[in-house]
Amino acid sequence: MRVNWQYSYSRCRVIYLLTIFLTFTVASKVTSAAMIVVRQSEGQQAVKLSVDAPRPMAEAVKQLQEKYGWIITYEDPRLVNESDLLDVTDPNYRQANPGGKKALDPKGGRLEISYFVSSATGKPENPRALLQMLLNAYATSANPSRFELRQTGQIFHVIPSQVKDVRGRWVRQASILDIPITFPENERSVLETLETITRALSSATQIKVVIGTIPLNLFARHRTTQSTSNTPAREVLIKTCNPFHDCSFGAFIFKHAC
Repeated sequence: MRVNWQYSYSRCRVIYLLTIFLTFTVASKVTSAAMIVVRQSEGQQAVKLSVDAPRPMAEAVKQLQEKYGWIITYEDPRLVNESDLLDVTDPNYRQANPGGKKALDPKGGRLEISYFVSSATGKPENPRALLQMLLNAYATSANPSRFELRQTGQIFHVIPSQVKDVRGRWVRQASILDIPITFPENERSVLETLETITRALSSATQIKVVIGTIPLNLFARHRTTQSTSNTPAREVLIKTCNPFHDCSFGAFIFKHAC
């Protein structure tokens, strides 16, 4: 089945901002969990995670990553339903351009969970279970979209899976980072490799993808020889990040205009 990766409604435009994070922490060893259970046992302490933000899932993931050193990637959903979006158009622009495009941000909201950590390590014993608990709490909240959790080795991925369409119906949404990309082998800086990835992804999806916040000096100095053929962009990004061990990435919608 062919998937149209272009934004669903031609009057709207989306620009993705690809951001790379270096947490400078050592990730604890994690394994896949057969059962998703987070419950208190002897020697555990209760912890509350509470965020209120335009991107509550992204903020919660960031806090867990910084607190425990887990490597977690995140991708923004492409929202289209008016009830999920907030008009942040500059009033002066709106006045000068009546009927012009609107600048839109996710409406966002509150996300809260309580969980337990080991009194010996100060960390949750099952990272995957905790992340799934977070996604389940998000799914039952009033926040827009739904997410799914994947795992590649010791890297977790929080990926959009459902959004409301313009009529308010829940529909599946494919991940932009699942798109296969191709580029030839060459020696490049990591920065040049990221530029190559974003160009290939933009070409494959017809959605503009640009580089956002990255450790610029480090990535400009570090050289790598890399090529790929019909490989999902997420896998290519993981390979690019591999030399840095504590590297994760996020795809954030920087400009959402209708």
